[in-house]
Amino acid sequence: MKTLTTLFTLLVFTVSFAQSYPDDCLDSLKTPSSFSPNGDAINDFITIDFPCPPELFEIKFFNRWGESVFESDKHDFTWDGTKDKKVLPMGVYVWSMNYTFNAKEVKMTGNITIIR
Repeated sequence: MKTLTTLFTLLVFTVSFAQSYPDDCLDSLKTPSSFSPNGDAINDFITIDFPCPPELFEIKFFNRWGESVFESDKHDFTWDGTKDKKVLPMGVYVWSMNYTFNAKEVKMTGNITIIR
């Protein structure tokens, strides 16, 4: 009786990747001032284009009575101008955004107008 012997060679490689961004990467962050969520496929959502991703992120939108209408902890969020799947009226909404980038905490506020 013949015995068949098979040899296997297993090579394991570890590859690590780190992306670094300049400290001033988010200094020129632009936030939109209005959007028109009316279903015409033009400016139907608000989003903020981050040139480099923050480590931590939070944004909240409020109506004129200070009630929260939308919030997200994702920097690549989109908002369609609704609350609980109900269309919000035209008007000005205040936002508050906090994020951390390169261990620096940044707090920003502003407003956005919904145009129908």
